[in-house]
Amino acid sequence: MMTEMANTLTCIVCRSALAPGHQDWHFTCRRCGLERSNLKVKINHNFSLDEDQRLQALHAVRQRNAKQVIGHLTRLLNKSSLQILDVGPGPGWFLDEAAKIYAPVGIEPDRSIFDRLQSKGHKVINGFFPEDVPKDQMFDAIIFNDVLEHIEDIPTAISKCSEMIFPGGLLSVALPVKSGLFYKLSKIMSMAGFPSFFKRLWQVDMPSPHLYYFSTKNLTQLVETDGFRLAVCEPMDVLTYDGLFERIRYSGENSFLKATVLFLPIAFLVFLHKLLPRDTFLLIFTKAK
Repeated sequence: MMTEMANTLTCIVCRSALAPGHQDWHFTCRRCGLERSNLKVKINHNFSLDEDQRLQALHAVRQRNAKQVIGHLTRLLNKSSLQILDVGPGPGWFLDEAAKIYAPVGIEPDRSIFDRLQSKGHKVINGFFPEDVPKDQMFDAIIFNDVLEHIEDIPTAISKCSEMIFPGGLLSVALPVKSGLFYKLSKIMSMAGFPSFFKRLWQVDMPSPHLYYFSTKNLTQLVETDGFRLAVCEPMDVLTYDGLFERIRYSGENSFLKATVLFLPIAFLVFLHKLLPRDTFLLIFTKAK
């Protein structure tokens, strides 16, 4: 069954057939290295995540990441007013920071998150990208912060970005990459018969699991086919000490005792991770003028 499924999947980067991976839902491209899953997206379903704990766990690192992206937008576009679309803004960390300077718009499919963002005063569209973006609306920059890897039809999404971004505008993508230390460790553990960490990084059983894991090289290859050129490629922080314990626990899979046991070795990896291969990268592409 797994081999039959792999034979029906084609790499979105190089069009090669995908091969079976480490789990029955995981597949790899032996030519360009793309990894993908056939996990199901279940947005707007009820899940037993502790939302308050999740927000506390991720706030510090997401706020830092948002400031990193905004700094590049300001430098590269050098305009006092920018029309920015944030795809899948989630709790709104990027919108919060961008709104201090600009007037960003979000598009969010989850109704409860959409309502929460509106209650904070953000301008948000309730729907999916790209089909629910108002026709003929154009932007200086479109932002995907830990979102692109959750989209099934990425080539169409990128093509639509090219249509919606002004000449000289920016496409910003922050996402986990397959070359990262934690991801490599998770694959080793999976092959050794301990797949829980690997499943956690793919967000198995989450409302919106990962559908793809790229390298910076094959993502650039894919995006540049639509008239973009790479302007920025740099690592982002994936973990900070602030909120680390809550982040270990928030999926609901780890008890307080288990999270306590895991905290010290993971905290040591946080110390090392700036010296080792990073798990999240920021890639910003410029649309041809």
